[in-house]
Amino acid sequence: MSSFSSAKSKLFCPRTRLTLDFFKIAFRPVPLFFYPAVCWATLCYGTSVTWLGVFGVTLAQVFGGPQYNFTAGQIGLIGLSPWIFGVIGNVCGGPICDWVARYMTKRNGGVYEPEFRLVLMFPAVVLGSIGYFGFGWSIENGDPWIVPVILYGLVGIGGVFLAIPVYTYVVDSHRALAPEAFVTVSLCIPAHFGLLALVFCFRELPFSCNLMRSLGPVTDIVDQLL
Repeated sequence: MSSFSSAKSKLFCPRTRLTLDFFKIAFRPVPLFFYPAVCWATLCYGTSVTWLGVFGVTLAQVFGGPQYNFTAGQIGLIGLSPWIFGVIGNVCGGPICDWVARYMTKRNGGVYEPEFRLVLMFPAVVLGSIGYFGFGWSIENGDPWIVPVILYGLVGIGGVFLAIPVYTYVVDSHRALAPEAFVTVSLCIPAHFGLLALVFCFRELPFSCNLMRSLGPVTDIVDQLL
């Protein structure tokens, strides 16, 4: 009992200095970005979260304009769509991912591979593509508000179906480094937001038009996408 209280007092002592082990642990997630599985998970999940955030920024412009004339409260309620679809995806996605992994393990002679988790990405790509492209198409065509709202929900469930195989794949590939891998993926998400913000801000700079014109047709394609 005395040894426990002594250790506790040392742990919470405000004069305790940071040791070298603390900095080793703090910077341990950094080199994991160069692991192929972690890097791939960072790109996939970070891109999905970033564009879902872009949706949230544009909702006020889309639904608050003359086409729908939503109030601030009504625009806020639109966020229930991806939340409801996301809950459905969380309830169904985990069991489906496990069932697919077990089924493919049996087909593989009882040998499990982490890549079996990635099968769930196929419905994620399909649902996400329908949601992203369908949302813009429905707004352009002036469809009733329920159509883009449901398509917005498909983006949410597509992101859930993407996150489940990505994280389980990272855990199964690097079990001993799973906590550090999660930190690496989480730290790189703000970088995706920053890069996207720089792209949009760069297009508004005075010299950007001349620079993009001098770079040729490649930038024309980028400008059409943005």
